[in-house]
Amino acid sequence: SINLTSRIRKAPKLHVMDTGLCAYLLGWPNGETIEKSTMCGAFFESWVFAELYKSFSYAGLSPQFYYYRDNKKNEIDLLIPEGLTLHPIEIKMTASPKSDDIKAFRVLDKVLDKGGIGYHVGVGALICMVREPVTLQPNAFTVPAWSI
Repeated sequence: SINLTSRIRKAPKLHVMDTGLCAYLLGWPNGETIEKSTMCGAFFESWVFAELYKSFSYAGLSPQFYYYRDNKKNEIDLLIPEGLTLHPIEIKMTASPKSDDIKAFRVLDKVLDKGGIGYHVGVGALICMVREPVTLQPNAFTVPAWSI
C-alpha cells in the first residue's frame, strides 16, 4: 500500500501474473470451471492487474501500482500514480456497472484532503465486461476489459 495517511492498511494484496498456470495448478480444466467458481472475480482482477502491469512494462515504464483499504473497509483495487495525481481503478467482472461500484473513489478525496501531502485524485476507471466505455461520474468511466 502507499502510505498516504495512517488510516491505510499495510496488508499486501497478491496477484497471480499467470492466471492460466494458476487454474492448471488448481486442477481447473477450462474457463467455464473458473466462471462457476467463487474465485471468478479474483481471477478476473489478477488478469486485469497482469495486463496493466505488462502494458506499463512494455512501454518502458516501471509500474507502481498501489492498493487502498482503510479501517472502514473502503477498498480501491488499484491506485496508479502519475506525478502527484492518483488514478483510482476498480475491477469488477460485471456487464452492468453502477456508479455505486466506484463509491470508494469519494473516500480517497477525503483522505487526500486530510493528509495534506499534495496528492490529488485524477480520472478513475472501472474496468469491467462492458462492450463500450460509459461515463459513471464526471471524472470516472468504465473501461471494457477487452480494450486493455
